[in-house]
Amino acid sequence: MRDKYAGINLSTWNPWWYDHEWYRKDPHLTAFTRSTVPWRPRLFILLHKRIFERNLTGVVTVRGPRRVGKTTMIKMLIHALIRGGVNPRRILYITCDDVEFQSTISSGRPGILRNILIEYYEDATKNNVARPLFVFIDEASLYRGWALEIKNIIDQGLVDENFLIYTTGSHSMDLAEASRLLKGRQGRAATAIPSGANQILYPMRFVEYVETLDRDFEKYMYSKYLMRIRTRYYMLKEITAIDSEISPVLYEINTKYGGRLRGFLNRYLLTGGFAVSADAYIKDGVIPRSVYDDFYDLMVKDAEKFGLREFVLTTLLRWLSEHMSSRIDLHKEMKKTTRTLGFPHTIKIGELERYLNYLVGTKSMLLMYEAKIAGREPQVDFRTTPKVYFRDPFIYEVVYARTHEIADPLVYFKDKLLDQEFTSRLVECIVASHLSVLPFLMAPSPLFEEMRNIGYFRLESGELDFVTWYRSTMRPGELNLVPVEVKYKEHLRAEDLEPAREFAEKYRRRPIILSKNDFRVESEVVIMPVHTFLTLI
Repeated sequence: MRDKYAGINLSTWNPWWYDHEWYRKDPHLTAFTRSTVPWRPRLFILLHKRIFERNLTGVVTVRGPRRVGKTTMIKMLIHALIRGGVNPRRILYITCDDVEFQSTISSGRPGILRNILIEYYEDATKNNVARPLFVFIDEASLYRGWALEIKNIIDQGLVDENFLIYTTGSHSMDLAEASRLLKGRQGRAATAIPSGANQILYPMRFVEYVETLDRDFEKYMYSKYLMRIRTRYYMLKEITAIDSEISPVLYEINTKYGGRLRGFLNRYLLTGGFAVSADAYIKDGVIPRSVYDDFYDLMVKDAEKFGLREFVLTTLLRWLSEHMSSRIDLHKEMKKTTRTLGFPHTIKIGELERYLNYLVGTKSMLLMYEAKIAGREPQVDFRTTPKVYFRDPFIYEVVYARTHEIADPLVYFKDKLLDQEFTSRLVECIVASHLSVLPFLMAPSPLFEEMRNIGYFRLESGELDFVTWYRSTMRPGELNLVPVEVKYKEHLRAEDLEPAREFAEKYRRRPIILSKNDFRVESEVVIMPVHTFLTLI
């Protein structure tokens, strides 16, 4: 078979065509092998078992922040395919983030991706290569029009029995367009997983972080069936049921592993759920400034490719980092003056919202609106003022360090974490991020939208940080309501519990108060260390 398709030599990106030992030299797989944080995402296992091992055809998309591990997961899938006996020439890898490829795109040549796939298909047919052909398109969101070109070859009838096309990207803005163009066209892969063919790879959740670093704890989780959705579903149901006893497993986790979990949480607050930052910290006790800068520079570079200006993005990020876990009212700020945000000239509110949507779309940030209960099911009121959360503590630290010119971010944040108020706000970000995906984990659906199943909740006595809800897949139609308040401090006062007690009395659901160390169960409230609770998500 050829090395060139559409005039581009692809053998450099596909070393397995000629080198059986390619995986020993691949930078992503060697970094994974040498890492102290060898995270194997659960999504990798799911995709490999449900789609790749079955040789299904269609189109799969995986979105997630930069440096989260999307490319590493592609290389892991490729390695697994070849190790399983797949002819290496059935596997094609294209990276849209390559300088040469970007140069080819900017030259104005139309339909490059479509032409590559058609020529590859024709060459495979000529050489009697088995089907399906596995095509991986990395950072597809940097190639404008990728979804339309794939739609074209689908409409030509080339995908149904011939291709499994796997694309990754860092932004959900183009996913919405891709979903529209590819609706009903994603093949058998679309129904192989309950949550559909459009997936998101988030940074490691806290429990994944602990399982990766502590194999003893991972074995314990398996032994108690805590990897199963059903187990965690019923444990959460017990916790939030008024007057109910809770699972003895939670007491055991807190007693047996509480100290270790607390230590992991302290580390997670510094490294976040990214393997690259966690590995650097564990190996050397430092996170080089270059790691922070690399994250930030990628964020800005990608934004520029979407037509956003670096100065506006940087200024907005600085302002947002100073309002972590707080309500933000851009409309109100605009009424005062755009100079409040540091802009030297007037910026229209619509433009700022575009930048904010970019940050939400790249899974860097999360907006949370007020939730209200009227009738049978809670609803999010998108007319209310949202609270802003950073998706991961390391993303926050990257943004704050760069926009405030912090010389040594790790030393700076180690010192900041001695401040209880700051730490509590950062912990609140972690809880927000975890709870936002809880409905998806409990009831996977291709129609899931994370902002529609969670919000803050106002009461006469105060406010609950979060109420999230989902309908059961165990008992179809059953509504599960999970109210949560973060009180990350040593000792709770009676007034700290008032909003939770009011919620319990009014809505007959028992709120969970997330403390630093306290663990006690009352009829109308459960107080639990945050590091113990996060093992359930």
